[in-house]
Amino acid sequence: MLINWLNGLLLTALIFVPLEKLLARRRQRIFRRGWFNDVMFLLLNPPIIIFALGVLIIGMTMASAWVVPVRVRDAVASQPYWIQIVEVLVVADIGFYLAHRAFHTFPWLWKFHEIHHSIEELDWLAAVRVHPVDQISLRPARFFRCLRWAFRI
Repeated sequence: MLINWLNGLLLTALIFVPLEKLLARRRQRIFRRGWFNDVMFLLLNPPIIIFALGVLIIGMTMASAWVVPVRVRDAVASQPYWIQIVEVLVVADIGFYLAHRAFHTFPWLWKFHEIHHSIEELDWLAAVRVHPVDQISLRPARFFRCLRWAFRI
């Protein structure tokens, strides 16, 4: 698993570093200021985020079985799959938008999210600069609905 992840990282770098050199609006070093910090985010965040999301999603799934009435679950399950897929996409995007908007609106949430916006030189690695609390809070907003649809709960 670690080898696949490292191969994916290497492949991504081999694709995007040359593209950034060829298509850049401004010249930028490959190892820009803050590059090492972003590598640390890339290496240290995933285990924390994956574990916390697993616990959170299992808890939310169990709670939804108690909160969502059986009639609603049956009504959704009786719909054709293509309608359910459209519903999943719409609800997930709205949930993600509202959660992301909250991180920009409320100062106590912004403290976690501002790390993502602190990058001064953008490149292919900049997107990994995120606080674990930010990701643990935003991802379930999008994935919870998908998980409920997949397990019909």
